Amino acid sequence: MNTKRLALPLALLVLASTVYATSGQDPAPRHGRRDRAARAERFERARAGREFLRGLEITDAQRALALEQARAVAPRARELRREALRIRQEAREGVRTGDREAIRAETRGRIRALRERARVELAPHGRALIDSLTPQQRAQIEARLAERGRTFDAQRASERAGRWLARPRVHERLEARSRR
Repeated sequence: MNTKRLALPLALLVLASTVYATSGQDPAPRHGRRDRAARAERFERARAGREFLRGLEITDAQRALALEQARAVAPRARELRREALRIRQEAREGVRTGDREAIRAETRGRIRALRERARVELAPHGRALIDSLTPQQRAQIEARLAERGRTFDAQRASERAGRWLARPRVHERLEARSRR
């Protein structure tokens, strides 16, 4: 066997394995059983949530109110997303020229302030949805939360509903459903 022919590939193999071992990163991330199980669990939770919402028997008036609130929120939500995008872009540009940790800390603070401002602005729209719940619907929600050892907090529910209304294309989906 000619050892000269094996020397170069062997040297490259040793070099590659050394680089791989010292980099601390796996060159090809593995997607194993845990990832599949986590995805399946998220899917199941989402399915259960959809079934629960169907069981609430939302009225046509509540659907119309949700659509109205989603339309009202959509322009402001787009502005907030653009502002967040601008903040992240400024951070990317600053990282190239400045102190990374300082820029990251400043960006986190600016995004946190933007989220707080958005939460305050969107909560009243969500509050309208929460206030439209019938006593039976509210009782179903409270029972569902009690199963998990939680209680119903109208303020938190309003904030979550406001965030849902602000999601991209929610008003388009609600419009499509109202036409059915």
